[in-house]
Formats: sequence, structure tokens, C-alpha cells
Amino acid sequence: MSQRWKTLIRTTVACLRIALIALLGTLGGMALRAWGVPHLPPSVARIFGEVKSTETGGQGVAQEGREVAFWKSSMIPNFVSPKPGVDPMNMDLIPVYLDELSDESLITLSPEVVRNMGLRTFPVEHGTASRVVRTIGEVDYAEPLLGDVTLKVGGWVEELFVDYVGQRVKKGQPLFTVYSPELYSAAEEYLLSLQNTPSPDTPRRLTIGASEVFPAYEKLRYWDVPESEIARIKQQGQPTKTVKFESPFDGWVIEKHAFRGMHMNPGTRYFRIADLSKIWV
Repeated sequence: MSQRWKTLIRTTVACLRIALIALLGTLGGMALRAWGVPHLPPSVARIFGEVKSTETGGQGVAQEGREVAFWKSSMIPNFVSPKPGVDPMNMDLIPVYLDELSDESLITLSPEVVRNMGLRTFPVEHGTASRVVRTIGEVDYAEPLLGDVTLKVGGWVEELFVDYVGQRVKKGQPLFTVYSPELYSAAEEYLLSLQNTPSPDTPRRLTIGASEVFPAYEKLRYWDVPESEIARIKQQGQPTKTVKFESPFDGWVIEKHAFRGMHMNPGTRYFRIADLSKIWV
């Protein structure tokens, strides 16, 4: 056999070997694609382009015939999604099936634990849910209806008509009598001015002596001397030792700081009276 034929035979055998190896590789790849890829992880199976899913999007693997409830991450416990995809760590989400939820969400307690926790169960019924709630509230006086009793001159308490907290008083009711040198001098001044005018009943219309009567009267009124006391002084024609002061409000005495014989200073609160027709809660 010539050298030329030998070379041709060797070349043909080599080509047949190459063709056979290529054929075996193709058959192996087809077998791997048919039987091996479905059992690979989704990230590896994606390389072969053979990721099959019952959900849209082509990510993750769900078993056919089973309904997917949601998709969850295998690395992040609290990460769930209604559709397939990847989690923040770029890992494929895995399906959670409806038939698995009953097993995952069911919590069982032993009879001993139920007894220790004091749990009780009842059949579900339609009705109105109600409950009595007892709490603490505060009832207070309505501040706009509070009033204080003070003096604008100094003096001493001679008589005390309202002598305890909680007593009901009416407007114009006497509270106490006070001896005050200033009030006594003002009463003398008022009587003296009345003697110098012919018409003491209409002091504003007088032209002679009016400048004396009216300031004396105003001084007594500015010191909150009641009209009844001024009329009594005028009727008696002489000043009295004490002046009676009346309540300017209707209500109940809630504070009392006045006592017989004590000295009263101007501006000090000696009574606080509250009208309880309205209160704050």
C-alpha cells in the first residue's frame, strides 16, 4: 500500500473519532437538559435557560399542581412577596404553598399550659360587644363662677355671721362687721358734709356744698361699704363703730380665713365663694 493511501486512511479515522465525540457530547447535553436541570438550583438552572415555573416572570421553581400562596426569602425570614423574584440579597425566592400554611400557622397548647394561662374558649356568636370601664375623674369648681371677698381698708373683725366652710350664702347676705378707724372717719366726714347742704338726697344737682357731700359718699362706696350701711349712717345721723359687709355673690363658701377679733389687711382674701350651678369635670 502506498504512502498516499495510508495518509488518507489515518485522516478518515481521525474525522470519524471527532464526529463520534461530537455526537456523544450532544447526546450527553440533551440527557442532562432533560433529566438533570430540573433538579438543579434555580440560579444554576438559569444558565441552561430551562427554568420552568407555573408563575409568570420565569423566576423560582413551583411544583405543578400545587397552588402557591406567596413567595419568601430563604435568607431573610420576614421578606415575602406575592410573586416570584429575588430578595435584597439577590437570592431566588422560594414558594410557599397553601397546603403548607395550615401546618406552619397552627399552634397547639398542652392542657397544662391552657390551665396555667387561664384560657377559655367560647363558640363564636353574633352580638354587641360592651364593657364597663371604671376610671378616675376629677370634679372641680368652674373658675368663671368663683369670687373672692376682700377688704380695701384695714380693720378688726367684730362679728362673724358666716363661720364655716360649706355654708350657703346669697348676694347681699351679711358676712361680718369690721371696726376701722378709716371707715369711722369717712362716716363722720359724710355726715358733716350732709349738714352743710340743703338737699342731701340729690347731691349731684347741688351747687353749694355738693363738692363736700359727693366725695365723702364716693369714698365710702369705693371702699365697698354697702348702700344699706350708708343709708343707716345717714338715718342715725352719727357714725357707728362697726360697718357690716355683705356677700357680693350667690354660692357656697369653699374657703374661709376670717375669725372674730382678727385684724384684716387690705387685699387679703378672707372668703372664696363658688357658684355650683355649673362645675368642671
